[in-house]
Amino acid sequence: MQHMKNMTPVVLAVILLGALVGCDPADRVSDEDIEPIDYDRLVELRADPDSGVVLVDVRREKDYAAGHIPGAIHIFLRDINRPDRRLQTAKLIVVYDSGRGSDDLARAATKVLLKSGYGSVREFRGGMLEWETQGGRVEVSPSTGG
Repeated sequence: MQHMKNMTPVVLAVILLGALVGCDPADRVSDEDIEPIDYDRLVELRADPDSGVVLVDVRREKDYAAGHIPGAIHIFLRDINRPDRRLQTAKLIVVYDSGRGSDDLARAATKVLLKSGYGSVREFRGGMLEWETQGGRVEVSPSTGG
């Protein structure tokens, strides 16, 4: 019992620290905050030179190199929270991943970008799987080994 009494100040300190370091619910981005974009809308945006859309592929470098949506840039999920000059002029950022059920990289990256202050970020639901299924053209690029 004495051990529990000694733990109480530590537990309270951890809870207080959590409250002070960004546990504000207003800072959280949930799945409900993410607006999806479908294949047809993505094709329309890509065809409009004034749309200012930037496509972001968040898969591994080797997957990106093996085939990605033409014009997409690669930013791996672990690097998505770093400032990237390629996103500075984007009017709309569309994030995608493999589109396989177990792959939620796009959703996670979209949340990070929204939390980082990018106002117009969408998730292309279905990712590369949907793109290829719909007959979208795929671009291949040399891998840098990542």
